[in-house]
Amino acid sequence: MQGTWKLSQVKDDKAQKEFILNLKYSDTLHRYFGNVSVYGSITTLDTIEFDNEAKTISFSSHIRNRDVFNLNIINEKIQGTFTSNNKNFQLTGFKIADANSNPVLEYGKYKPTKIPENLNELYLETGNVNSEIVLLYVQGGPFDKIQNINEFDSWKNDLHIVLVKQAQIINPTILPPENNLSYEDALNENLVSVEILKKLITYFKKQNKLVLVYGVSFGAWIIQKYVAEFGNEADAISISAGRLDMDSKILQATKSNQKAYDVSYKNGQRIYTEMQFSYSKPTAYLLSSINSENFTETLNDRDLSKLVLYQYGKKDGTVGRLDDNEIAFLQSKNVEIEACRKCYHRQMLSAKMADKAIEKMMKFVNRK
Repeated sequence: MQGTWKLSQVKDDKAQKEFILNLKYSDTLHRYFGNVSVYGSITTLDTIEFDNEAKTISFSSHIRNRDVFNLNIINEKIQGTFTSNNKNFQLTGFKIADANSNPVLEYGKYKPTKIPENLNELYLETGNVNSEIVLLYVQGGPFDKIQNINEFDSWKNDLHIVLVKQAQIINPTILPPENNLSYEDALNENLVSVEILKKLITYFKKQNKLVLVYGVSFGAWIIQKYVAEFGNEADAISISAGRLDMDSKILQATKSNQKAYDVSYKNGQRIYTEMQFSYSKPTAYLLSSINSENFTETLNDRDLSKLVLYQYGKKDGTVGRLDDNEIAFLQSKNVEIEACRKCYHRQMLSAKMADKAIEKMMKFVNRK
C-alpha cells in the first residue's frame, strides 16, 4: 500500500474537492507514513491504520483533530468517507503513481530541534537569485512543509525569494500528536524558528543585499518575536493577518482545550463562535505559546521605523481584527496600517495582499 492516489470529494452535491494522497511504509519504523494535499497545502498524516485483510485504511492529520479519512481499497481504487466539521463526505479515487508525488516524512519520538550549521538547509529559494534584493517570506501555519511557493511569481524576475523554514519544518518530530509535545517544548521550538529567521537576515545582509521580510498569520508572530528579542537588522518588514495582542478568549481556548473560534462583529462587539474542529495539541501549543506575548509592550522600546506596513482584515475570523489599542500603538510608531474591509483570514494571505506589501517595501528601500 504505497504510492500516490487522486481522491475526489463531492461537496454539497456541487463543488468537486480534490486531494492528493501519498502513502509510504517504513521498513525501519515498521509503520505507515503519508501526507495529503488540497488547495496547494500539504499536511502530514498521523494515526494511520491499515488493515491488510479487510483492505481498509484510516488516518487523520497533524493540524486538526476531527478531520478523519476512512477508506476501502479495491484493486488500488479507493472509496470511503472524509469527516470534517462533523460532516461526512463521500470520496472516490484511484492510484496515479507507485512513487510519492510529494516527499513523505518519517519520524520517531520527539527530539528538540538542532539548527543545521549549513544555512542552505534553512530555506528554499526561487526567483532571481542574482538580485540585490532578497525577500524573506515567513509563512503561516504551523505546517511541516513550505506552502504556497507560487505566491510571489510576479516578483520572480526582480527579487531573490527565500522561503524561510521553521522549527517544525526541519524537525518532523514536533507536530505528531503521539509525541506529546509540551507547552514548554513549543515555547522553545518557536524560539528556534525566530533564531532561524535571525540567522538568515544576518546571512543575506553580510552579502550586502537589501533584505525585505514579509510574514503572514503564524509567521507574523515569528517576525514580531524576532524584533522583540533581537531588534531589526532587515531593511524593511511587512506583516499581514497577525495581531499584536491576541484576544485572551481565543488564546486560552486554544491553549487549554485546543479549540478554535470564528470571530465576527456586531454593533462594534466581538462575537465568538466555536468552530466544529479542534487543533491537535502540538499545533495548539505552538500557536498559543507565541500568541501569548503582548507585543504592544515588548515592542514598545524597539525601533519600528522599518516596519513598513501592517495589514489586517476587518472580517478576519481566525485571529480577529486589530483593536483600538493595537492600532493606536502602530500609529504611535508611525507604521502604515492597511485595513481590508471585506477580507477574511484566507484572503489576507493572498498574492494580492503580498504584492501590495512588497510594493510598499520596495518603495521604502528605494526612497533615497
